[in-house]
Amino acid sequence: MSGSRPVLGVLGGGQLGRMLAQVAERLDVETRLYDPNAEACAGQVASLTSGAWDDLDAVRRWAEACDVVTYEFENVPEATARAVDEVATLRPGLQPLVIAQDRVRERELFRRLEIPTPKWAKAETAEALERAARTLPLPAIVKATRGGYDGKGQMTLASAADAASVFAELGSRTVILDERVAFDREVSCVGAFGVDGSASIYPLAENVHHEGILVRSTAPAAGLKSGGAVSALRSLATELGYVGVLAVEFFDVGGRLLANEFAPRVHNTGHWTMDGTTLSQFEAHVRAVMGMGLPEITADRPTVMANLIGSDAVAGEVESHPALRVHRYGKAARPGRKVGHVNVLIDACGGGPEEAASLADRATAGNVYAE
Repeated sequence: MSGSRPVLGVLGGGQLGRMLAQVAERLDVETRLYDPNAEACAGQVASLTSGAWDDLDAVRRWAEACDVVTYEFENVPEATARAVDEVATLRPGLQPLVIAQDRVRERELFRRLEIPTPKWAKAETAEALERAARTLPLPAIVKATRGGYDGKGQMTLASAADAASVFAELGSRTVILDERVAFDREVSCVGAFGVDGSASIYPLAENVHHEGILVRSTAPAAGLKSGGAVSALRSLATELGYVGVLAVEFFDVGGRLLANEFAPRVHNTGHWTMDGTTLSQFEAHVRAVMGMGLPEITADRPTVMANLIGSDAVAGEVESHPALRVHRYGKAARPGRKVGHVNVLIDACGGGPEEAASLADRATAGNVYAE
């Protein structure tokens, strides 16, 4: 709505918004951001309106100047998203956001679509949690239904007798008790869905977490058939009338995939696509939500992605390696904070996946995870 260029609004000004804005510029799409933080890192590369999430009049004024609005994280308040939806085209839409914000709704959706998950139970009180603990093998994982990410909002329940203290520690709010799965590995499926019903699906990525934070993804995941994951992803997209990039995380248990959660946005486990494919997840998302069409994806460069956490410093001799690509987010470093990532192109390493993983380790040797 600004001159001849279409305008994409992004709710949130973090690194995902930053990378969306960077690719949007290359596609001749103007990006406008909305975030309560006037210093949000995406504001370094695109126009940023700083305002409170609950200033709904300001949100509406901002959204009215956009052709399409998307969101870069799923914890945008529902009221904010509803205000946008009243005056602008919101993609992926309100429903995926509302469901992704609540683990109970999310798991109920998986169940309705017959997507396998770990065994779980909902508990609204400490007493209900204690009863649930007697129905699942312990130890199990207690998860707040709202607000958790990167391992936050979760605790281990070792004994039903500990239910009251764990429930209180998590804020005495509704939780789910999740079976602790003895998985072989964690994997994710990321794909983009267009306004016209077209879809572009990336190869599965194998993911490794440390202290609840993603530290590495390797794509494509070796020795795993993708059919079940892709089927789940497509089922979700169809059910939700989805437009944009969608990600689902799974536990691989002997080749059987159990869905853990979905994310209605571009995803950390998809960052490898920036250098390992012909169409990054960020370009795919912009193209999808702006109705620009989705070209076919060629994923011809197997990649190891590793997050820069707590520090974006990479030793000079490592950064100059021809197989390494460094992406920094312009964020102040602090322990446990994602401030960038590296992609290592396996075919440029000379030593295969093991050498690529070693190079990723050297690039992220300065990571700082805890205070």
